Amino acid sequence: MTLVEFYDERALENIAGILYLRPEKVIFLGSKGKKMKKFADNCREVLSDRGMKTQVESRTLNPNNLLSMVDILCEILDQNEQCEFNLTGGEESVMVALGMVYERFKERVQLHRINLNSGNYVDMDEVENHAWDGVLPKLTVPELVKIYGGTILSSGIAKSSAEEISWTPEFVRDVHQLWNLCRQDCTGWNTLISNLEIIQKYGQCEEQSLKICLSKEDESKLNGECFETELFGRLRQGGYILDFQAAKDQYIFSYKNADIHKCLTKSGTVLELAVYLAAKEMEDEEEGTKYFQDLKASVYLDWDGNPHLDDNQTNTVNEIDVIMMHHLVPYFVSCKNGAVSVDELYKLYVVANHYGFGYARKILVLTDYGKKHLQNFSFVRERAKDLGIYILNEAHQFTISGLSKELKRFCL
Repeated sequence: MTLVEFYDERALENIAGILYLRPEKVIFLGSKGKKMKKFADNCREVLSDRGMKTQVESRTLNPNNLLSMVDILCEILDQNEQCEFNLTGGEESVMVALGMVYERFKERVQLHRINLNSGNYVDMDEVENHAWDGVLPKLTVPELVKIYGGTILSSGIAKSSAEEISWTPEFVRDVHQLWNLCRQDCTGWNTLISNLEIIQKYGQCEEQSLKICLSKEDESKLNGECFETELFGRLRQGGYILDFQAAKDQYIFSYKNADIHKCLTKSGTVLELAVYLAAKEMEDEEEGTKYFQDLKASVYLDWDGNPHLDDNQTNTVNEIDVIMMHHLVPYFVSCKNGAVSVDELYKLYVVANHYGFGYARKILVLTDYGKKHLQNFSFVRERAKDLGIYILNEAHQFTISGLSKELKRFCL
């Protein structure tokens, strides 16, 4: 079977029909030849990685020449025995041409459209032998980024992403405990992590080492007390900070392991990982499976898919705290355990629209900021509403299981 897709800049609409029908061949038709060819190349790579042998072709149309478009559609019908036409996306003028072809060849033209939000596959003709098997297709986060022409950066090009963390049962328990510490005193936690970042800069014994040796002369660089705070003491009691010594001229301690080191030396990491675990817990009651089939935290995205290693070249890179996939619908989450500005809303809006315009869900997770800054939060809330961003406020009131239930409110 040959699937005819009318190219749209919403890449999700272009690939949906392929994943639903798994055709032997797909032909993309559209007027934006260069963009369409680039998407076809990306699509071919994603399908190949999935083990699908679908042949991918593209043909450029002149949207101002109706008869030319009719001729091309008729040619495709002549050259392919069974054709399915996906009406999800595409330019209006080619739909007119397709309507003319359908009137002439009703028995040959099979039409359908797909509602990506609901997953519904809708027959649009009188033929009932469509090839969909009823199984809702799914995309991974890397596949989503790839079809939009981007790539997920690895360490060495940008900062390490949380997918490098070892998600052992012990570490999952550690994240639960660290989140419980964080949510009891969000401001104090931010100050502590900020200080541990400074300590990392001035006190790391050697590169990649988990051991800290901070000179007491450098203690003045810290933002107030650190080692005497209750939170630092709780980290020691929990076994996350080991072998602490306040020697005559320096402070010495080690982190439990590399994963805990990542959590305690980058602001916001614990909240991000708490949201990640909360999303991972969510169940899809209808299907009896996990709600999100793929999730990633602390994701660094390169927009054009070609990371530039030369320092003289510019590169558009964005970090998204958590990306989650429910079937073909992406969710983009920004997590703020502290102050938030309208600029953060625009960053989330721009990235989510770039990688899922029309379908992406956008969620901003806040802790105690709204309660402490009522006037500014009111402005942020109204602007978020304008941008279609949902706000999960006062996340610190919830355990990770409680966060999971709260997140569910913003899902399809």
